[in-house]
Amino acid sequence: MRIAVAVLTLLLSCAAHALNCCSNFGQGQIGVGSDVIHDKGMPGAIVTLAPVSLLLWSHNAGVALAYPVGPRNGLKGNFGGILVRNLNDDVGTHLNFYATASYCWEKWCLEFAHVSHGRGLFNIREDAANHGINFLFFEYRYR
Repeated sequence: MRIAVAVLTLLLSCAAHALNCCSNFGQGQIGVGSDVIHDKGMPGAIVTLAPVSLLLWSHNAGVALAYPVGPRNGLKGNFGGILVRNLNDDVGTHLNFYATASYCWEKWCLEFAHVSHGRGLFNIREDAANHGINFLFFEYRYR
């Protein structure tokens, strides 16, 4: 199933590039926030130079590769995967899905980021715990 999702993501990203809708590559943002659903109040930080993001939270870290979709300002999203350092009840596998939805102004963004391995949705690793992480970040555009 993961291979199918990876191939679908690759095909959609190629289609997005063909339509020239991904002008967000190379944009940089830095932000802070916290988990808003499962581990409410857990602090987190994010540094992005699209399409790569580094996330830090509660004795853990992850590097995400996600394809940006949408305009520079306004509503946009990112879809891809994240490689996570440590496993716990929040993330049950080292390789997880990563998706964001954000609203950006000229210099500031409000971003919702979700990390999960898709246990309930795709029946991946039913034996591994997976509450998921759901951060709300306030970000500054440095590039």
